Amino acid sequence: MGIIPMGLLWAARHEGVFAVVRYLVRACMVALLLASAVSTTGCAGMGGASIEDVAKDLSAPSDSSLEAWPMAAEAMDKVAPDAVLMSVGSGGLALADVPESWDFTFYSDANGHLYKVSVQHGKVEPPTDLGGGKAKMAITQAVDLGAIKVGAAQAVVKAREFGSKTGSVPKNVVVSGFFATSPATAGLGVKPGAWHIIFSSGTDLADAQKYDVDMMSGAVSATPSK
Repeated sequence: MGIIPMGLLWAARHEGVFAVVRYLVRACMVALLLASAVSTTGCAGMGGASIEDVAKDLSAPSDSSLEAWPMAAEAMDKVAPDAVLMSVGSGGLALADVPESWDFTFYSDANGHLYKVSVQHGKVEPPTDLGGGKAKMAITQAVDLGAIKVGAAQAVVKAREFGSKTGSVPKNVVVSGFFATSPATAGLGVKPGAWHIIFSSGTDLADAQKYDVDMMSGAVSATPSK
């Protein structure tokens, strides 16, 4: 499986942390990552469950995102123990039905910095500091991780089944999951508690099909292309 990388670091170096957040959200339509929030160590929104517990409960043999989740959290804990998980995404258009490489975005309130942790084919990379902004972000609408019933792999299957009822669905896929919103993402259509799935044959997204899958109920809805 191949991954087509995003221009995330460029945005961080040239535009600052809030531009990065906006870039990550809009990339939901091209290669998703954004800003949302859940604590990596059991803060509000997790219902007392740890990331390790949630990932274990939801993990399936083919769900590499949930296997990578605790690895990313552990790596981030060594750099910024207070950091909260903002989003998880496949990092680009994966040339396979279920991606095996993932990007996790974290935010540290202590220093106001955004971080990215990549887990490529089961191997975690050191956190990348994407820089800070002039003001700290206010994280809101945290999702209760303990209530999540549908993992990324299940979401891809459900979205493909839903789309196949009305026609063919492209093989390649982009996946992201959001857990909260912030002022930087207001008005951008972010849906905490949903997996956002894009099927497409290529990076131009000419034949893109987009779906939202509820993390709790598994309900699927088609998203109009823009």
